[in-house]
Amino acid sequence: MTNQQSQASRPPLVLMQLLFGKQLAYSLSSVARLGVADNMDGKPKPIEEIAARCGAYAPSLYRVMRTLASLGVFTEGPPRQFALAPVGELLKSNAPSARNFRPAPMSISPNASVPEATA
Repeated sequence: MTNQQSQASRPPLVLMQLLFGKQLAYSLSSVARLGVADNMDGKPKPIEEIAARCGAYAPSLYRVMRTLASLGVFTEGPPRQFALAPVGELLKSNAPSARNFRPAPMSISPNASVPEATA
């Protein structure tokens, strides 16, 4: 099966990725910066426990993790419990390829200086 055939068999997922690409990138970047993957393994953990370990607000983290679970970064097991999926393993800071897959910062601080243009 070609990549086009694979994508054609999942139109709702493809459309969601096209419509919400920016939000998905921000979600992935946020969980990477919070170190969510470093506080997880393959066993389901309650969202409240994950949020407490990462210093995150549980209701917001829950919504982000549900979104990313739909893309295979996490798996959602018992209600409000998540485990790390193989894709999510790449977000761990000690993963062999961690430097290759860490999302770049998504914004510039308002206090950051911008280099002068040179001719």
